[in-house]
Amino acid sequence: DYGKKRREALAEIDNAKFGWFHIKTCIVAGVGFFADAYDIFAINLVAVMLGYVYYGKSSLPTDIDLGIKVATPVGTFIGQFGFGLLADLLGRKRVCSLIIII
Repeated sequence: DYGKKRREALAEIDNAKFGWFHIKTCIVAGVGFFADAYDIFAINLVAVMLGYVYYGKSSLPTDIDLGIKVATPVGTFIGQFGFGLLADLLGRKRVCSLIIII
């Protein structure tokens, strides 16, 4: 049963002594959070740059600007959900390798 295996794995992590595994887990989670936060922050700067490059102004047309800024969190959600599901099905090590390659 998947739920039982997951509870056992989480219980093992909870009961383990603090060590390198916990530090590594926090670093990996922190890097993932940083990457997502940076993408969401940077889209505002990218929108201004796209306005200068393609429209010769400091902003994009409203509909394009809105589309880009809505696509960012939607893509983030779909990516997190999709890669999380793949990691549960295929294994974290295999999916992390896939993410690094992508």
